[in-house]
Amino acid sequence: MADILMVEDNLEFYDMVAGFLRHQGHRLALAVDPAHLYAVLQDFRPDLVILDLHIPGGGAFLAQKVLDASHNAATPVLVCSGMPVPYQKAWFPETPLRRYVAKPVELDGLESLVDELLAGGSPAVGHA
Repeated sequence: MADILMVEDNLEFYDMVAGFLRHQGHRLALAVDPAHLYAVLQDFRPDLVILDLHIPGGGAFLAQKVLDASHNAATPVLVCSGMPVPYQKAWFPETPLRRYVAKPVELDGLESLVDELLAGGSPAVGHA
């Protein structure tokens, strides 16, 4: 189905989400910080990025700059953080290709957001 890159330093959370999304047919890759993200993007072109805000080595802001510089500026991003969604939106303003979810996540809700973003940002059927 889709190539999904998670930028996440919590390996237990990554394992849970990656297992779920792989079961849905997606391929997953992991980057734990912006430097690792740069290296991963040399060989992996994601259809979607799931981005934690609080990662070491410069945080999500630097990670987004790495994505933009790697010709991935049009790649949809699902911001996934322990920070409440209104604060996520304050840090990373809304765009047509950006959605937000707070940890802990409900996997069904995560799946709906992933499907929505992979469909080009249009709300998925049954998703409000």
